[in-house]
Amino acid sequence: MASEPTTPEPEVLAAEPLPERRTQPRYQFTASVEVTEVKSGTKAKARVSDLGMGGCYVDLSSPFPIGTTVKIRIVRETKSFEALGKVTYSLAGMGMGLMFTTVDPKYLRTLERWIGEITGDIVPDDGEEEQETPEQAQAAPAAAASAEHTYVLHELLIALMRKGVLSDTEGKGMLQKLLK
Repeated sequence: MASEPTTPEPEVLAAEPLPERRTQPRYQFTASVEVTEVKSGTKAKARVSDLGMGGCYVDLSSPFPIGTTVKIRIVRETKSFEALGKVTYSLAGMGMGLMFTTVDPKYLRTLERWIGEITGDIVPDDGEEEQETPEQAQAAPAAAASAEHTYVLHELLIALMRKGVLSDTEGKGMLQKLLK
C-alpha cells in the first residue's frame, strides 16, 4: 500500500514579546472618536478603547497605515479633546494605536482630567471653562430661550394670582408644575 504524501506541519515559532515602546501608561477608556487623515482628509468615526497622555487605541475595522499623520477628536459626554497624531500600530479588522504628536494646551487639561478620573488622581478644576462642543453650542440658544420662557410664565402666573384671576392654590400648583 502506497503511503500518501504528507504535507509538512507548519513551523510554529515562539514569538518573543515586543519591547514596550510607550513612555506613558494607557488606561481603559471608552469614548467616541473621529480620526481624519491629514493628507487626504479621509475621516473615520470609531471608538477609543484605551487612553494615555501619549496616545490612544482606536477600534476600527479599516485602520490607517502605520506612519499616517492624523487629526483626532475624542468626545466623551460634554467634553472634547483634539490633537495631531501618528499611527504607530495598525491591524486590519481590529484597530490602530495612535501617538499624540501635538496637543493644543486648551485640550491638554481635558486629557489630564480624564486620566485623573481613571486613576483616582482627580485634577482640580482651575476655574477655566471647558471647550464647548458643537452640540453644546447649538443647544445653548435653545436652553436660553427655554429658561426665558419659564421665567415669563412664572411672572405671568404671579401677576394673575395678584390680580385675583387665579387663587393662591391654583397658582402655586401651576408654579410647582412649571418649576419641575
